Amino acid sequence: MATFSVVYATLAVASPITYYGQKGEYTVDYEAGTYRGCVYGTGCIKLGPSRKAGISTWKNGDYTYSINDNTVEVYLKGKLIFKDTFN
Repeated sequence: MATFSVVYATLAVASPITYYGQKGEYTVDYEAGTYRGCVYGTGCIKLGPSRKAGISTWKNGDYTYSINDNTVEVYLKGKLIFKDTFN
């Protein structure tokens, strides 16, 4: 008779997380579903859970903001208009 054990692991993501790029700072709270991006010398934008489109993508009108472990990208009507790479 064989015995099997099933182990479930949960990946805990500290929230919020701030990413530092060459052009700015970007804070994501995955639990709350919020995004705050600050581009140096330009200003900041905060997108809340009501504008959330996915776990790491937010919409604001014709703009789409996408963030992952390496980059943040901003699209206007599907065209890439801004990209920053994290340190």
